[in-house]
Amino acid sequence: GVDGSGLTPVAQFAELASRFEVRCLSFDRSDRSTFGEIVEIAKTAIAEAKQKGRSVYVMGESFGGIVGLFLGMQDQPETTPDRLILVNSASSFDRTFLGKVSPNLVKLPEPFFSLAVFPVGLLILDLDFFTYIAKAANN
Repeated sequence: GVDGSGLTPVAQFAELASRFEVRCLSFDRSDRSTFGEIVEIAKTAIAEAKQKGRSVYVMGESFGGIVGLFLGMQDQPETTPDRLILVNSASSFDRTFLGKVSPNLVKLPEPFFSLAVFPVGLLILDLDFFTYIAKAANN
């Protein structure tokens, strides 16, 4: 999602884990992996699961939705998910202000990168949401 940490869906993991093996692709804030490198990480995980005979569902939210779309459109059955779930995919991200400046933002060294993307984190601030997460974490 927006924060790249997996924090936004954490409240749903317990229920999902009762029926699925849940894995979350997240990144350290210093990680500057390219889109292609991220896709390769996901393809490797999909191939490993399929080699074990598992069905693979990929749920991608925001930027993860773009990765999911790419994975779902390829013609390689061994690394293509069996099901694809897209949540608010960032398919028009390139037309936003942040989409236009992001190629330059990712080149910034720390701490400038963190300061530049800090406003994006404010997009997910929702007191009710964080209260729900805190309650779910304590259960």
